[in-house]
Amino acid sequence: MRYLQKRKVAELPLDSAIKEVLLKVLGPEEEVYVERIGDRIRVIL
Repeated sequence: MRYLQKRKVAELPLDSAIKEVLLKVLGPEEEVYVERIGDRIRVIL
């Protein structure tokens, strides 16, 4: 079973380089789904 959270791009706990690209493409207020798998994070647009 998948556990998804809906979060804003500005609130994502990501590496700064990845987060910077997402902020430029989507904007800080855009909501995405986040799935945690162990220590990895999957962002679903």
